[in-house]
Amino acid sequence: MKLAVRFSFLFMLVSVLSTSILGYFSFQNSKSIIEKEIVSHLTSINILKESELKSWISDKKNSIELLAASPYFKDEFAEMIVQHDPENPVHLLMHKALKEGYFFPFIERENFTELFIIRQDDGIVLISTDNKQEGKYKADMLYFIHGKTETFVQNVYYSVSLQQPAMTISAPLKGRNDNLIAVLAGNVDLADLSEIIGRMSGLHETEDTYLVNKFNFFITDPKFGKGYALNKAVFTDGVEAALKHQDGFALYDDYRGEPVIGVFHWIPEVELAIITEINQVEVYAPVYKLRNNFIFLAIGVALSSILAGLLVSINITKPINRLVEGVRELGKGNLNYRLDIRKRDEVGILAAEFSAAEEKLRKTIVSRDELIKEVSRREIIEKELIRSNADLERFVYVASHDLQEPLRMISSYLLLLEKRYRDKLDGDAHDFISFAVEGVRRMHQLINDLLTYSRVEKHAEAFKNVDMESVLEHAIANSRAAITESKAEITHDVLPKVVSSETHLIQVMQNLIANAIKFSGKNIPAIHISAKHDKSRNEWIFSVKDNGIGIDPQYFDRIFTMFQRLHGYEYPGTGMGLAIVKRIIEYHGGRVWVESEPDRGSTFYFTIPELSKTETVKI
Repeated sequence: MKLAVRFSFLFMLVSVLSTSILGYFSFQNSKSIIEKEIVSHLTSINILKESELKSWISDKKNSIELLAASPYFKDEFAEMIVQHDPENPVHLLMHKALKEGYFFPFIERENFTELFIIRQDDGIVLISTDNKQEGKYKADMLYFIHGKTETFVQNVYYSVSLQQPAMTISAPLKGRNDNLIAVLAGNVDLADLSEIIGRMSGLHETEDTYLVNKFNFFITDPKFGKGYALNKAVFTDGVEAALKHQDGFALYDDYRGEPVIGVFHWIPEVELAIITEINQVEVYAPVYKLRNNFIFLAIGVALSSILAGLLVSINITKPINRLVEGVRELGKGNLNYRLDIRKRDEVGILAAEFSAAEEKLRKTIVSRDELIKEVSRREIIEKELIRSNADLERFVYVASHDLQEPLRMISSYLLLLEKRYRDKLDGDAHDFISFAVEGVRRMHQLINDLLTYSRVEKHAEAFKNVDMESVLEHAIANSRAAITESKAEITHDVLPKVVSSETHLIQVMQNLIANAIKFSGKNIPAIHISAKHDKSRNEWIFSVKDNGIGIDPQYFDRIFTMFQRLHGYEYPGTGMGLAIVKRIIEYHGGRVWVESEPDRGSTFYFTIPELSKTETVKI
């Protein structure tokens, strides 16, 4: 092998090896520092979220305890509660006064969705802010069993009667002689819980915090999975470890299959696991950038070494041995070695190049030290940001509640006005107050329906093969209370499988069934669901037929428009149900229409395009 090749190879090998070793240790060191920093950040988030969660539950317990201990129950309503008689006009008036004077202002002020009283001897709901719940049997519920003796919190569970997740807090309700007369219970607004857990620090784009119950189901929606709460199960390494009552962190694939760094913690008081995660790609981005810089640096050093080898080989002189000695010292890691060859010829030039290579390596080490200092500096800054962000989160939380206060005040003051000046107001004044309170309630419902309408596309799930018979079963289960109350009869033909969003189609079926029951008039609702395949258009046509009051054909287009109510407020609702149906079906690429005549029932039709099992569907 020629001397030129030998020198070039030797210089390149030594330089690249030194740079690679330096780069590797710098990479590992930086990676370790960033991991510790992220784990500390995620742990702080879990601690903060747990503290806020416990504080939130404690506040709700205190509210129920204070209301249960109110002297109004003992002095004014105890006898009515014990001797509850729906046929007694006096009891009816006190029933109304209790709900409008105390219960409704309480749930508006304290953010409860329902407040109700359960008779202590048989578990029957006597009074509820939700009229549909009155008369229902609750004797087997934990909050009733424990609520007889103590203030009790039943952690998040799926309520069959409400057809949604619920958390119920109960307390004993006692009479003048401190004897138990009933159990007071309230369902908290879980939107507050989702807000607490879902609020992010804003420091990382992929930061994600969520709660999981002991059955592996999401309790709050994760950042990248809307509609997952009590609908989706998760079995990641982080969740499994938390459900084994372990605390710590790990690197694993999350519920989307994305590699993440996750910190997990089991909260025994509420029997929930809290998990906070960040994508590994985002966490290690600075480290990967550092690695790439070292690669480019190694390439530059290698090229410089090859050039130095060529220059040395041009002039073979006696100083070559000293040059070899210098290479050996460099190979030992002695960066303080100086090659003292004071010549202006080729050997002197080679010596100068060798010294230049040493200087580059020395600067590389200095750069690593500066990097470590920079990482430490940023760690201090981020800790300050975390503290500042925690203060900001508290401010946002308070502000968000303050923004709701005007609406609550309207309702509360109207009810207070009616109570205090009941004997001084005429019948019209009472009616006006009632209309105003009802208007506030409708405003809340309109806002909720508008949110549902707007989230059709934003929070959609991936299309998949969906069994429409299973969809119908879910819709009927969700509408069980209304079906039972109206004695509705629902029949159906054999239904096919379609490629679609299961959650969306359950909403469609549920809205159409509810519509048929609502507008059944004096008839016992009879509803029939069928489907047929249209080969010419390559789609399935579904129909929902009822025996209700029917619709004048001139209003066919209006009924699918938001807020269109053909019957005023004679029938309940916000006029959003069919508009949501139309938006969901059009999102699936289908059509929706109606055939009807007054007093002859209605048949609503919608189509779902037939897609192959292997066809890609993008949301």
